[in-house]
Amino acid sequence: MATKLVNGVAVELTAGEITAREAEEAAWEASRLTEARANATLDRFEFLNRAVAAGHIAAAAVLAMSTSGIIPAAVEAIIDAQPVTDAEKALLRLDVLQRPEFKRNGALMPAIAASFETDAAGLDALFGIA
Repeated sequence: MATKLVNGVAVELTAGEITAREAEEAAWEASRLTEARANATLDRFEFLNRAVAAGHIAAAAVLAMSTSGIIPAAVEAIIDAQPVTDAEKALLRLDVLQRPEFKRNGALMPAIAASFETDAAGLDALFGIA
C-alpha cells in the first residue's frame, strides 16, 4: 500500500489506485531521501547546538563533554551496548570526543536517535533534511 496527500491528509491507496506516475514520484522521493541522508553532515558545534535546542541533550552535558572530555551518560550507554570489543568501544569513545563532524548515516545514529527519543524523521529534521 501507499499513501497520497489529498488536501493535506494522507490517504491510503490500494495497488490499483496507484498510477504509474505516482509510483514513479514515490520512488524518486525515496531515492532523494536516501541520497540526502547519505550526504548530510553537521560539524560538531552545529550538531550539538541543534541537539540542545531540540531538547535532546542537556547543555550542561555538552559543556562537560567539550571542557573535560566527559561523554554524556546517554551516549556512554549507546557505546556500552555496541556488540564490539572493549578496544573498539574505546575507539568509539574517542570518535565521539574528537570527530569534527557528525554524519546522518553514521553507525551510531540509530542508537543516538533512540536515546534522543526520536525517529528517522526527527534525525532528518536535526540535520535539516526536509
